[in-house]
This record gives sequence, C-alpha cells and structure tokens, in this order.
Amino acid sequence: MPGSARENDADVKAFVQLYGVNTVLDVGPGKGTYSRVLKNHGLTMDCVEIWEPYVQHYGLCKKYRTVTIGDIRDHDNFDYDLVIFGDVLEHMSREDALKVWERASRDAHYGLISVPIIHYPQGETFGNPYEEHIQEHLHPEEIRKDYGPFILDRCYEVTGTFIKDFRA
Repeated sequence: MPGSARENDADVKAFVQLYGVNTVLDVGPGKGTYSRVLKNHGLTMDCVEIWEPYVQHYGLCKKYRTVTIGDIRDHDNFDYDLVIFGDVLEHMSREDALKVWERASRDAHYGLISVPIIHYPQGETFGNPYEEHIQEHLHPEEIRKDYGPFILDRCYEVTGTFIKDFRA
C-alpha cells in the first residue's frame, strides 16, 4: 500500500530535530507520508518512486523538491543527511536490500529503516506490482545483525524503526 502504520511519527520528528537533519531522500514515498510528517521542519526533501502513477495521483511533485522515477536499486545519489527506507526493504530480496543500504552508507549521514516486524503478507496493490512483499516481515534481531548498530531502535506493535549513523 502507498501508506503505512504511523507508529514512528513522533520518533522520526524528534530525531530530525535533535540531529540537525537538513536534507532527506525519501525512498518509495508512496503517497508522501514522510513529507507530511516532516513538513514543518524546513527540510529539503527529494524522493525516488518506482511506480510512476503514484507521482501524479498523490501529487508528489508538490511535496518534494525533486521526484525521481526509478528503482532505488539503480540509484546512485545518496548524498543526504538522512535516507528514509520507509516500508521499502521488504519489497526486495534481502540481498538487494543489503546492497542498497551499503550504497546509501557511503554518502548519507544517517539511514532510517521502517519495516513490518510481524507477519504481514502483501501482494500487488492498486495495480502496482512493486507493492508485493518479497520479505513478509523482518525480525528485529535480523535487522540489527544485518544493518546495525543503530542509534535509534524502536519496535512498535506492527513496525520497527531503526536509524543508523553511517559516520559513527
């Protein structure tokens, strides 16, 4: 779905304020939820959206400075304070997710992962084949092992949010 559980909104807002984030790349913004959550923080926000129909349907060009239509697995610019992988990594194989995370870690200061941590199967939605969950859920222990350590590690009822300082 182009939206997700909003369990982490307060933590993400607090992180952005506390750590002086100015530039954000929102990967797979869907309907642009993070642009709404962070709209009053004076951020420069860009996004990469794989499903072109979402760009017009959700008005992403009005919510982000730059909208790139493409697959994050082919993207090479991660020069941002924060790269948000909000409900994205479960839509690709573990191997692809780790490769994208590694590429982001070379240029970004922080990386944010938000994923379902419970069994949450999902197929094609709204005609979008990229909405299918390839990894139905990711266990927090696996996330910590594969992507950590994290400076913010929160498990909520449905999702987990993890933020890493790539420069630490």
